[in-house]
Amino acid sequence: MNTTINKFTIIALFLITCIGNIYGQKSNIPWNGEWNGSNPEGDMNINLVLNIDEQKNFNPYNTNSLCNGFVTIYITEPNKSQSVLSTYELHLENNHNNILTFRYNGGREGVDAADGTCEATINNGKLQFKVIQNNGDEILFDTVTFSSQTTQIEKTTDISTYIQSILLILIYVGIIAHMVYVFFKGDRYKKQFTTTEMTSLRTEQGKPSSMSEDEYDQCVNLLESAFNAWSLDGETEDGDEIRKPTKMKQIKASAALIDQAIALQPTEQDIIDRINELTNVINSNEKRYFDGSKALVWLGVIVGVIFGFIMGPGIAALTLISTGCYILASRTPIFLIEKRSKRGGGNIHNGMIAGIFGMIAGAQTIRTITTYSDGHKEYSDDHSQHWIAWALGLCLLLAIAFFMALWAIINYLRNYVFYF
Repeated sequence: MNTTINKFTIIALFLITCIGNIYGQKSNIPWNGEWNGSNPEGDMNINLVLNIDEQKNFNPYNTNSLCNGFVTIYITEPNKSQSVLSTYELHLENNHNNILTFRYNGGREGVDAADGTCEATINNGKLQFKVIQNNGDEILFDTVTFSSQTTQIEKTTDISTYIQSILLILIYVGIIAHMVYVFFKGDRYKKQFTTTEMTSLRTEQGKPSSMSEDEYDQCVNLLESAFNAWSLDGETEDGDEIRKPTKMKQIKASAALIDQAIALQPTEQDIIDRINELTNVINSNEKRYFDGSKALVWLGVIVGVIFGFIMGPGIAALTLISTGCYILASRTPIFLIEKRSKRGGGNIHNGMIAGIFGMIAGAQTIRTITTYSDGHKEYSDDHSQHWIAWALGLCLLLAIAFFMALWAIINYLRNYVFYF
């Protein structure tokens, strides 16, 4: 679920890298952006805007001029106010081994009288210019050290993004840990209770070996309240109510009441039988089965393998892990499966995938018949609908598999948190 360490960002970075390899990397140093520097005396501040990839209208004093960079030198007055001392346009002439050669000229006609060439280098993130040839006034940005303001912003953004990434990873790991815990936890009630066990427990705790009449009445009331916490599901032939849990809050409420009855350590067989009946109902309704889209699982596996060949093992592993999370997240308690079945409607992913294949199957071949004057006919078939349908269908299938982690989170919320 920025430079996040998750599937979506890694794929995005991979695509960016591919595009960079196709079109050629113009520079492996981050030259472009805004840079600031000052002279050793501290009475001059120098601002530089740079873009070595294309020329732009950086010069505010000449809207018709295009350049790769613009230098503005400010003088600090005694009252701490600043005024423009001189300006320069930079025009890139050469980029050799990450040493840039610029031709420069004054930015304000009739005011800044200087032109020549200079070289720019970046070491440890700091930019410096060295004047090679100069005509006119002294060049005040020579040998000044510039720091990238763009880099500082990016670093701050990277830290914030990194923190967000860590939080997302921790949340996702927590989700997986919870589902694994539920998987291995098993039934809420691990055993069938017996009168012998209860009698033994009472003896160990120094209680009378048999429950009192008051304890019996308490157990009856508690178990009746637990049964009434469930939803009415009909009646028997004798007119007795049939109830079953249809919500997790009903299960939790009834389990709390049953646990109170068990804590009283009843020794009457009818009470023990009733406890076992109710706990069996709870266990059977909480039992989980896969209720997701098998088609989506197969799609995730296939796409994961394909990603492994195209994008490397990292992307394949992330896709397959997300598919495994989807399988776990789609394990639904039986009471919720039955509730959804009564509501009607099928699995949305099955519908989406079936719709895509229906679109592909529905593509038609258009046949054109040309009849000539001598009576013979020629046939030409247009299969473009098939190719378009396949291309669109494959893109949609990849998109569905691409968001496998999202489907897993949605199913987790539905089946482990909100139970709707």
